[in-house]
Amino acid sequence: MKAISNLLTLIFLAVSTIMLVPAGAFSQQCECDPDPPRFRTINHPDATGPNQQGRYIYDYSNDTIFRRTFCGANPFVETDPCRPWTLEFFGVMTEVNGDCVIFDSVGINWDTTVCHDFRYEFVYPLGYVAGNPADSIAIKFTMRAKPADTCDNEDNYYCLNDTGHYIDLDCWINCLNQRISIYGHDVCPIPNTVLCRIEWDSPLPVELSSFSSSVNRNDVTLNWSTSKETNNSGFSIERYYEGQWKAVEFIAGSGTTSGIREYSYTDRNLRSGAYSYRLKQVDYNGNFEYFDLNGVVTIGSPAEYDLSQNYPNPFNPTTTIVYGIPADGNVTLKIYDNTGREIRTLVNELKSAGYYSVTFSAGDLASGMYFYKLESGNFVTAKKMILMK
Repeated sequence: MKAISNLLTLIFLAVSTIMLVPAGAFSQQCECDPDPPRFRTINHPDATGPNQQGRYIYDYSNDTIFRRTFCGANPFVETDPCRPWTLEFFGVMTEVNGDCVIFDSVGINWDTTVCHDFRYEFVYPLGYVAGNPADSIAIKFTMRAKPADTCDNEDNYYCLNDTGHYIDLDCWINCLNQRISIYGHDVCPIPNTVLCRIEWDSPLPVELSSFSSSVNRNDVTLNWSTSKETNNSGFSIERYYEGQWKAVEFIAGSGTTSGIREYSYTDRNLRSGAYSYRLKQVDYNGNFEYFDLNGVVTIGSPAEYDLSQNYPNPFNPTTTIVYGIPADGNVTLKIYDNTGREIRTLVNELKSAGYYSVTFSAGDLASGMYFYKLESGNFVTAKKMILMK
């Protein structure tokens, strides 16, 4: 029933507004069919960088924190009654064909309890004249923590994260799964409606101040720093290569701190190719947020032949061998026992210049010392490894 009520309200708003527009006022400028509108969030005007749509403003600490607010999912956490907040974010409505937009109504459908005061206002382009078409019209959304209907002023709760300030827990509504659906509509008849579901949570537990990379041969070193951490368990480092993301390491965080913290991790012995990296920051409650490294990291070809020490070593029963060749050519990589007897051929084929890795499985072999030898062109080298079962 709630959804039907919201839809009827939306229809009423749209029809009422359209009735105020003189007939034929837009018929020569706007094409209604097929030209549905669309809606997306945009950067906050006060943002200090990209992907900073949301602006949290706390009533007591006056703290301002930007976070990513997409038309999609974010982790859900409870609203902290110790720090009532205001959230501002901006969206923009455009037409699919880009001919014109004349916004007439916005409908709100809370997917959960109505937990906060919610308001919106249109932000028209500079020089816009009401009633004339525009390529896009922005909307400013404001949400405030909503006071409860009744408060027990005698039962106060001491808020540790706002020293010296007391607040009644019952005076603020606490909610989970905070999300709304926003229906935008232009002057064209229904169903010319755009839908955007927005989900949000409390401010980011970690403020990342930098995230960079450097390459040395076939090793990639990631460096990042934080200016603030709250309840931070740590960072899962994820690498994208050949069409999939893979978690490669977990670096412990600093818990809760307001000081600058520096972190580093080196991803070693990579094959030639293009890589992407991201940090999955995880708090102690299991909530997480992604931070992407800008740009792609490229591992090129070595300047000379190279055969790295296998890892792990000693091993049981598998180990990885990384090698590099500076020019195209036939490559062989073979395994020998400590008597010089050939055990296995891992590589015997034409290879392009670059770094490569191969896995050696020795489940059927006895413990002991073995050797692996690389040959390509006039280059020959060998190293030893230990199988320990």
